Amino acid sequence: MATSAACYSPTEMVLELRTNIPCSRITAVDILVGTRAELTSRTLPVTTTASCTGTGAAGSLGTLVLVPSGARDSQAGIQVTMGIDGHAPESCNGAVTPVGCIVARRYVTFRPHDSRTLPIDLSEDCIGVSCATDTTCTDGQCRTADIDVAGVPTCEGCGAADASAETGADGGASDGAAPDGDASLEPVALDVTSALSITLSGFAYSRSLDRFVQTVTITNTSASPIAGPLALVFDQLSSNATLDAPAGTTQVVPPLGSPWLAVDVGTDGVLSPSEAVPVAVRFANPSKAFINYERRVLGPGRR
Repeated sequence: MATSAACYSPTEMVLELRTNIPCSRITAVDILVGTRAELTSRTLPVTTTASCTGTGAAGSLGTLVLVPSGARDSQAGIQVTMGIDGHAPESCNGAVTPVGCIVARRYVTFRPHDSRTLPIDLSEDCIGVSCATDTTCTDGQCRTADIDVAGVPTCEGCGAADASAETGADGGASDGAAPDGDASLEPVALDVTSALSITLSGFAYSRSLDRFVQTVTITNTSASPIAGPLALVFDQLSSNATLDAPAGTTQVVPPLGSPWLAVDVGTDGVLSPSEAVPVAVRFANPSKAFINYERRVLGPGRR
């Protein structure tokens, strides 16, 4: 008997970070993702971005895709902290939110085989507004941060789940995810290239290695530290060349299939403002033709 397999939609959360603060005032933005308990205790690595495009109410800080690493119906806790007018995001921690800071929180539950878009607005009327850890600032007021409660912060696609979600022959989840309860969350890596300067040396040919070698220097040009581990990604690498000993290839953040190398940011685990790190790169290139590629740097998470 022949059977056909259904194509399931991904279980994911797409965060859209938006602001009406002029980009010129924004120092940096920290993003924490984890369970509710982890978010409250802040025992989490921080993803930092200085990306900002647009003006006025249309300002965009970028998007972040979250996927559950365990149960597909686990809950995600998200805290986004913006430092403005020279204030670093890490100075915004504590029970009282200082002037020069905006803190937004969300708690939302994944729905199996459902892609949910969650806008998070960091608005000017929330500057310096302190809210409890289970609430968030919206329109200058503290309101519940749990968007699964009806009527609070907007979530596109966060309505009732499709009652006809596919199951396997035994009535359980068809993709074998873990059962119930909170799961550790594995965010998709942010592109942090806009906060960096990437400088390439010329190529040199090593006869002993039979490789073309190059040094790529990555410098943090933003005002805030950038959390590692970082990955230097080689997009559109010319077909005549192959990157030597890549740490992996991009599987989640497009363009997919691009090789990448790990960037050593040191024992402190961050690339501090003005800090520069060299990355030794080697290419196999039997034809000895010109080597070309586009480069970007991704932060921690699924790449």
